[in-house]
Amino acid sequence: MKKHSANYPNLHIIKKSIRTLYKCLSDEKIRTFTKSLDPNESTLRDGNIIINVQHLASIIARHLQLPTGCIIVTFREMKNPGCVELTPEDGYLVKLRPMYRWNTRDIAAILAHEITHVFLHRHNIRFSDTLENEILTDTSAAYLGVGWLCLNAYRKTESHHEYYSQTGEREGYTKTEEERLGYLTPQEFGYIIGKRAVAIALR
Repeated sequence: MKKHSANYPNLHIIKKSIRTLYKCLSDEKIRTFTKSLDPNESTLRDGNIIINVQHLASIIARHLQLPTGCIIVTFREMKNPGCVELTPEDGYLVKLRPMYRWNTRDIAAILAHEITHVFLHRHNIRFSDTLENEILTDTSAAYLGVGWLCLNAYRKTESHHEYYSQTGEREGYTKTEEERLGYLTPQEFGYIIGKRAVAIALR
């Protein structure tokens, strides 16, 4: 049971989020998101990073059926990895931390999360609790077909370290590190994508 809780610490909020999506959007609206974002058209390529980020932000917004006006991208120091704001003309002001400038997987994950925030705001869907609202955003991104961009930012690396003990014997240990953006575990993303697949199959 402890292992299950560690892998799925937000499961009750995820279930609440999916119910809220159906309540606020309707089953008919959610059916329009049965296709996931195409990896072939949503991959950041070599070239001008600003242009590429603007292009990807436009693709994500279009998938989420949002207006795609002018998109302005800046890199500036801030507390959060990134943020997206709507302009009065339905454009997007995208701000990203400079540390992510050359990490395309992280940029894609940030954009997926932040533009989903815009989608939820436009449909007046939110929870009063800040953490629950962030989990709602990641859940919605996964359930509406852009969550794999968030999941791609997850990395697990192992490094082996060796040293000599006081007795002169050579010893070692393996250190495992996990990196991720967002608020869900990989297992929770898998749960949401599985629920999405079942819902699509039943339609």
